[in-house]
Amino acid sequence: MNKKIAIFLIGILSTTFISGCSFIDNFGKSQKIARFVTDEKIARASIIQPTAEIEILDLSKENLSIILTKSAIATAKDSAYVMPQTNGKVSSMRVSNGSSVNKGTILMTLGDSLSTDISQIQYETALKTLDLSRTSQFITGDSSVRTIEISALGVKTAYESYQNAINSRYNAENIYDEQYSGAKITRNSTKNTKNTLEDTLSKLEKTISSLETQKATILETLDQLTQNDPPYSDLSAAMKEINSLLAEAKTQKSTLESNIKSIKDGLKQADNGLDILEVSFEAQKTQLEFAIFAAEKQYEIAIKQFEISTNAAELQNIGLQTQILQLDSAAKMAELSNNQKNITSPIKGIITELSATKNNFVSLGQPVAKVEDPETLLIKTAVNSKEIEFLTLNQSVDITYGSKKISGKITSINPSINDYTKKINIEITANNTGNIPLGSLVKIEIPITTNQIFIPLNSLYNNNEGQFVKIINDDKVEFVKVEIGEIIGTYIEITSGLKGSEQLVSSPNSTLEENEIVTIKK
Repeated sequence: MNKKIAIFLIGILSTTFISGCSFIDNFGKSQKIARFVTDEKIARASIIQPTAEIEILDLSKENLSIILTKSAIATAKDSAYVMPQTNGKVSSMRVSNGSSVNKGTILMTLGDSLSTDISQIQYETALKTLDLSRTSQFITGDSSVRTIEISALGVKTAYESYQNAINSRYNAENIYDEQYSGAKITRNSTKNTKNTLEDTLSKLEKTISSLETQKATILETLDQLTQNDPPYSDLSAAMKEINSLLAEAKTQKSTLESNIKSIKDGLKQADNGLDILEVSFEAQKTQLEFAIFAAEKQYEIAIKQFEISTNAAELQNIGLQTQILQLDSAAKMAELSNNQKNITSPIKGIITELSATKNNFVSLGQPVAKVEDPETLLIKTAVNSKEIEFLTLNQSVDITYGSKKISGKITSINPSINDYTKKINIEITANNTGNIPLGSLVKIEIPITTNQIFIPLNSLYNNNEGQFVKIINDDKVEFVKVEIGEIIGTYIEITSGLKGSEQLVSSPNSTLEENEIVTIKK
């Protein structure tokens, strides 16, 4: 190869010398001519130089997806320092660094101190007092129930007496009505009989009068006749019959008059009986009304007594319940105070810090342990004012630690810029499905979609004239001067120079020259 180059150079020099051409003063130009001559020679020698194969970024897509990358420390979303609520000496330890705990798990116990002993005594006393009060409530409640039952029985008895008095009046009225109605019917019947007999007597008296008139007529006729006269015997027989009828009629009249007199006496007795029945019923009615009134008042008194007993029992029960509530509250307070000797975890998680040891004395409010829940991560980072334009709450985020990768979301965006960093703080929350250790430095990748023109930072290069990018136009490299804006992660905004339809050389090769023909990787 060296021999070929030497022969080639000798040929060039010889040719230049023979033609009488002078050397080119500008060294750069001579190099360009030499390269051109060389290319021509190679072309003539039918030696084919392969074109460069490059990767491009097609800006003609409607939206360009870029990745905003940040680094931050992964912390626990839920963490808590454990502090005792009383003074005391650690009598037992139940956990160590790295132990998994649940909410309420006892981490250590305090004892062998005056404050813990007093809490225990107060708690036991409160429980005994509460138990005695509940027993008293049971006994008093049982007594109250019996009193109420007796009062209720009194109400029932008084009500029955009241109903019996009403029923007695009702029955008396019915009996009076029946008796008065029967006596009235008997009196009316007697009166009707009297009237009938009086009518019969009147008719009988008329019959007697008629018979006497006939008798007088016959007597007068007989006085005018002699016994030998033919009618005399007939008239004598008629007279005899009339006398018989008169005697019978007078006897009936006497009987009727006697009967009428008896009936009148009976009718008078019937009227007197009705009067006596009315007077007797009115007296009985007055007594019954008074009995109803007395029974009603007794019933009302029984109801009042029942209400008084019930209210008294209720008030007594309320008083006892209030006392029990107060004692129960005191017992719970004593229990809380006593339970303060058991130092528990306020959350679920793992022990990441443990400063107390057995037999150490700890004070109220002194941090003795830290618990963190590794299941949910909280990652805090900051972005600039341009980057924040592309972020929203609940936006998805990828979190990477080594080979472990999990997904999260933006859960907090500070509404103001930090005065010192001039950036905006954001918080990301993620379920730690990849078991990323707490305190690890993780990589955060936030996919951003925008219709603005952003290109990779390594696609931009500088020279004395400004910033340039290389694009492909008809399979040739073209240099385009651009104006730049904000940087987002590993991307930079192009504010002018590109239209957004170009094919950009994504990883520019320093050997690529303008107008150089290239091949695009598929």
